[in-house]
Order: sequence, then structure tokens, then C-alpha cells
Amino acid sequence: MPPLLTICVATYNRASYLRVMLQALLPQAAAAGDEVEVWVIDNHSPDETAALLVEAADWGPFRTHRHPHNIGPVPNIIYGPKNLANGEYSWFLGDHNLLLPGALGRVVEVLRARRNLDAIYVNFRCATYPEQWPASALGGHDGPFAYTANPPEGSGPVARWSDLIRGGTSAICTQAYAHIVRTSIWRDFWNGRDLRVSHTNGMNTYPHTWMLAATVFDRPSWRVAEPVLTIFNGAQSWGDPATVARVYLRALPDLISWFETRGLSYAQVVACRNFNNYQVAGVVRNLLVDAPIVNRPGLMRLLAGAGWSGRWLWPVIWRGFIDARASPLSRALHRLGQFTADSSRYLLHHCRPARMIRRMWS
Repeated sequence: MPPLLTICVATYNRASYLRVMLQALLPQAAAAGDEVEVWVIDNHSPDETAALLVEAADWGPFRTHRHPHNIGPVPNIIYGPKNLANGEYSWFLGDHNLLLPGALGRVVEVLRARRNLDAIYVNFRCATYPEQWPASALGGHDGPFAYTANPPEGSGPVARWSDLIRGGTSAICTQAYAHIVRTSIWRDFWNGRDLRVSHTNGMNTYPHTWMLAATVFDRPSWRVAEPVLTIFNGAQSWGDPATVARVYLRALPDLISWFETRGLSYAQVVACRNFNNYQVAGVVRNLLVDAPIVNRPGLMRLLAGAGWSGRWLWPVIWRGFIDARASPLSRALHRLGQFTADSSRYLLHHCRPARMIRRMWS
């Protein structure tokens, strides 16, 4: 009899993360018995991942697949649910996602009771790396964390999967580890689709979210409000500045446009754009400050292209450009803005006529 759930763990050259992650996962998979299978998908790691996987056999059962060459991070996410999973449902976990003690048993109980649903959303905690990363986590990790992604109360039905999409720490449903999806949906959607590059558009950056928006957008779902895992901000594999820029200037705006095409409400679209804009201002400022002068023409083309494809990004790109003060023009505009703000403050609040007017109206 096939398992109820397949957990796919994609990894590349991160044995130190994977060791702790498997310590938390595998004993719980052993306790779940035949209802859960675990696949570790190694993207041809050159580090000690292979030796670690031999050691990890003592913690619980799992199967492995090692690619003959590195196929890229996003294709590696898709590979497990599409080609390896035997379970009715598939759950993708990264090598820095640590299950809480007993969490897998709770997830299995939900899936048993909700087999009519195609997708389940699970809550999670957010910790910081390396400050809160544990040295070990055998049987599960319940250590310090910075915040919980969503309110930890209110488990229950969701009328439409798209109702889960909102800004804030839920990050408009972009986290793969927050979604447990029927395996047949993974296979049917990705059959015939071949992603050869990563992090240039919405589909090849957020394949799971793009797939869910295409398939279960209006279907009912279920929210597990009590957190089941801890993720570690700062440990993501895509955290280099160039990738971060592509994610927030190209990929996430593209995903938001896809949501809009699928029929996301105006209020939700605005919340998604506000979430993206909050990230973009800092990304643009940091890029302009840190980029060598010889790289700035290419960077300016990236910013112009982002503004052209998502015109609602222009104000926040412009603000980041001015705040960076990385060119004579931006420095002059920054000084002009300060002068205008200071003048307005003086004229409206501090000069004698303004004080007299306020006293008259008080």
C-alpha cells in the first residue's frame, strides 16, 4: 500500500544543515511507519553529503537520489514530487527546515482526516541564522525563535486556497515548506514543463506557488495554525545579492501579476504589492551602494526592466535610488528632498506665523 505522505528534501553542498534537519525529521518518520516516506535528493553535492547520508541511516528510514550533475535549485525542488514520490501527498522541505517534536504525527492526522482536499497549509516559526541554529535536533527542534509566521490559533477550513494569499510574514504563500499538496497535482502540472533556469520569473522561482495558483486557486483548503516547523532566515540558499535582486525585481512581481490574472481580489493584490515594495526599496539601495562602478550600467538596465514590466514598482525603485546616494544625481536629489522637508517643517510648524495659527485654532 502506498504511503500517505512523501517528504522530499532537496539539498546541495550543505551537509552541515542537512545533518541537523535529518536529525529532527527521521526519528519522526520512523514513528510514522509506512504512512510516510522520505526522499533526500542530492543535487550532485561535492561536500561530505554522501558520508552524512550513511550516518543518517541510524536516525530513521529514508531513500536517496543523487543527480549525475547539478540540475539547478528550482528543478531540484520539482524533481522529487514529480518523479520519485509514492505518497498520496508530497511535502517539500528545505535542508534548513526543522520539524518541531511530534509535528509529523500531527500533520499525518490532518491528512488522514482531510483526504478530500488537494492542499494543506501549515504554520511555521521563523528563527535567525546563525544565532539560533542548533548544534543538534534529534527527534525535533523546539528551541528559540524570533516570531511565528501566522497567528498560532484558528486551525480550520479555508473556503478557497487563494484566501491564504496575503502580505506580512506569510509572504503571499511563497514558502514551499508551508504547503502539502496532492502528488498527482505536482505530476500533472509539471508533465511536459521543463525549467532549465532558476530565479528569472515567477514560475521558475516559485514553482510550487505558481502551480497552486494554476490548479487549486478556487478550491477549498485547510490551515494548520499550530506551527509544525522552524525555518531559519539567513540560511536560505538563494541569499546572494544578485539572486535576491532577481527575486524581488522580476520574479515576485511576475508571480503577483499571475495572481491578478487568476482573479485575486484587488485588496489582496495591493497587499502583495506592498509586501514586495517593502523588500524592493532595501534591495535597490543595497545594490547601488555595493555594486562596483563597472557593474552599474547592467544594474540600471535591471532596474529599468523591472520598472517597465511592473510599473507599480517605479516609485519604490526611485526611492531606493535616491536613498542609496550612490551617484551625483541621487546625492543631489537626496539633498533637495531634505531641504524641501526641512523647509516644510519650518513653514508649517516652527515659524512664528505657523505657531500663531496653531494657537488660534487650539
